[in-house]
Amino acid sequence: MTDNEFNVLKLEAMQTELANLMKGIDGVNDAKVMINLPEKGIFVSDNAEPASASIVLNTSPGYQFKEEQITALYHLVAKSVPNLPTDNIVIMNQFFEYFDLKNENSSSGATFASQHEIKQQIERDVQRQVQNMLGTLMGHDKVVVSVTADIDFTQENRVENIVEPVDKENMEGIAISAQRITETFTGNANQAGGVPAGGNPADTTGSQYLEGATGNGDYEKVEETINNEVNRIKKEITESPYKVRDLGIQVMVEPPTPDDPTSLPQDRRDDITKILGTIIRTTIDKDVLGTPLTDELIKEKVVVSVQPFNGKIAFDQQVVQKLPWWVYLIGGLLLAAIVTLLLLFLRARKNKVEEEFVYEEQLEPIHVPDVNKELETEGTMKKKQLEKMAKEKPEDFAKLLRTWISED
Repeated sequence: MTDNEFNVLKLEAMQTELANLMKGIDGVNDAKVMINLPEKGIFVSDNAEPASASIVLNTSPGYQFKEEQITALYHLVAKSVPNLPTDNIVIMNQFFEYFDLKNENSSSGATFASQHEIKQQIERDVQRQVQNMLGTLMGHDKVVVSVTADIDFTQENRVENIVEPVDKENMEGIAISAQRITETFTGNANQAGGVPAGGNPADTTGSQYLEGATGNGDYEKVEETINNEVNRIKKEITESPYKVRDLGIQVMVEPPTPDDPTSLPQDRRDDITKILGTIIRTTIDKDVLGTPLTDELIKEKVVVSVQPFNGKIAFDQQVVQKLPWWVYLIGGLLLAAIVTLLLLFLRARKNKVEEEFVYEEQLEPIHVPDVNKELETEGTMKKKQLEKMAKEKPEDFAKLLRTWISED
């Protein structure tokens, strides 16, 4: 069998077994599976291409598959075939109805639920922090806190390629190579110059300059080439999945004297406002806001209301009646009397048991040796062994006798 024939048989067996597995699922009468396995590359460095699968199910009429069953079908196929992602699997029935794998991460409902849960969690954390802090300061039944947050769920992935000098003060890099050429000349030789051959100094089109006859001059040429190396920085930045874009804190405080709002001094109100402003300043993301977070903006996000709480729930105070002291005294005397009587009863019972105790004489049994029992000696033991050997192993016993006779 060649390799191609073996691969074909292997693929057919895989498709048949996978179809038989699907037939065992409720609602599936029959299944046909087509798997496409790409050929392996010749070189090790060649990237293996993913496989693909197409499945047609013969389903029961009117049967509605649940999301758990569809997910199980996709995972069954993906785990049975090597290098087969779920994106490369297509499942449909005989009525050309496709069974798509639900992606929970991209679902709008799941996304909204997760975002709403994150928003509530942030608001709840800030609310508990403020409630505990102000409750310790004013009393837990004197403070009510409400927090509203605006969350930005925009996520950004970007790549930054930055080139900057090594010496940022002088804006220079590191010189890795330099070339300097200096040419000087001093003398009375004929200098380049003169007038054009046409005689008109202004007309230089197509003319040539003639050498001067005489002249003195100095000539100097300096050429410098420097190759500088700079810092090359590559940053792959993934922004956080959510940022606090705005935050508002509303606090209701009941004054020490509920009917007198002036009983809460203004200094105490200012302290509460400063505490809330610090929480807002450290919670809001500065990059998302875009503008500096000034004190005026913070005051707009904080509301402190001082007024009596008329909606408090009043609990009935149950008065616990204490027993008089003489009741405890009588109870203690009765307990002591009961303990004393119990000790006397136990002691009398113990004495009675000791009087009725009868000592019995223990007779040690006397062992008398059996006179009929034969004492075993070395000779009797050898005799028993020879008799046993003659009964169980007569051939060995005959050999032993021949040996003894030959020795004699």
